[in-house]
Order: sequence, then C-alpha cells, then structure tokens
Amino acid sequence: MWLIDDRDTVIVRPAASLAAAVEVARAYRDAWGGHVRYVEHPDGGVVAPDEWEPLLETPAPLPYVYTVELRTSRSAGCDELVSALWTSTDLDEAVRWRTLLPAALRGRALIVSNAPDGHYPRAASVLSEADVRS
Repeated sequence: MWLIDDRDTVIVRPAASLAAAVEVARAYRDAWGGHVRYVEHPDGGVVAPDEWEPLLETPAPLPYVYTVELRTSRSAGCDELVSALWTSTDLDEAVRWRTLLPAALRGRALIVSNAPDGHYPRAASVLSEADVRS
C-alpha cells in the first residue's frame, strides 16, 4: 500500500490482507491527512480503487497506528530528519521489527503512536519511555 501525505512522504506498509491495508489507510487519512494513492495485491498488481475506496468509509473506530521512526542523531528542531521505517496497527509487530534493527540504528529508532489520549502505547513486550512516544 502506498500512502502519500501532504508533505509528499511515501510510506509503504505490507499488509496481510486488503482489510488490514484499509485499516492503516483509514488511520492515515483521518488522523494525519494522508492520501492513499494505490493498494497493491501481494503479487504486485494494483487493486482497483472501486474495491478498496468504499471500505474507507465506515463508522468503525480508528485503529491506533504505530510507526517505527529513525531519527537523525543529535539534531534538533526543524533540522531533524525522520524516516518512517515500518508502520503497523499491531504494536507487538512494530516492537519485533524494531528489535531486528542493528544496535546503532535501534538507538535512534522510536515507536510513535497516533493514540489520541497522548499515552504511550502498551504491548505484551515491555518498552521504556526512550523506545516509544506518542
């Protein structure tokens, strides 16, 4: 799935199913103003928009979205560069993905949530506040 936000940031998120891809698309669109341009099948073919666009319109609650972000070292303010490495609606999956990073990168990677209550996300895995911010 390709998502493009208002800064032309491209986020690629593999999903196990069309429903899973739509959940992330809803969260990006409604929480962060992201625009979904394409949804792809596992074989790389593009899913017809009339198959997934109607699924975006639902009164169901938005899922929390967890993004593993890699930040530039020792930079501050608007000079900071953030790259989204992995995005998931499953916090445990994001935590597992972050642990696969080499130690030097893992030290600069945060798991960021769009949780509206401002609390750190919780998972079966234990995280320190240095690992996660919302």
